[in-house]
Amino acid sequence: MDLMKCTVCEIGCDISEGNYGRCNMYTNQNSKLIERFPNSYLTVLPITIETMPMVHFAPKNKFLQVSTVGCNFNCQGCISETLTSNADALSGALTKASPSDIISRAKTEECSGIVFCLNDQYSYYCHTGHLTQNPYSCKHCRSNSCKFPFN
Repeated sequence: MDLMKCTVCEIGCDISEGNYGRCNMYTNQNSKLIERFPNSYLTVLPITIETMPMVHFAPKNKFLQVSTVGCNFNCQGCISETLTSNADALSGALTKASPSDIISRAKTEECSGIVFCLNDQYSYYCHTGHLTQNPYSCKHCRSNSCKFPFN
């Protein structure tokens, strides 16, 4: 059984053929790492920053909340675990949207930015970051994954 090392995040899962890593988002197909649900979102909706646990960050500003299924953490008591832990069961509820669609939606909704939340999907930041005017200007980018090609 061929094992493949996933390099998306620092956990570095060893994924056997046809299976997926801890986050449930990447699979080993013919010794290639394949994203299971590319450009697929569970939520894409405008929120006020006060609904997030981000004290004193951009008060009264609106952000586009974006999330999907799967997460590379397994935090005890995580409120989002129900929404992120069972990727297969929730995959039918995912909405397709390209990175350009996400940015256009944020602009249409007059959002100050985009918040990738409820789970940590570093890959979505990578897909979308290059479409911003200057990806190096991302001042408040955080990820459980800890790898940032734009820093």
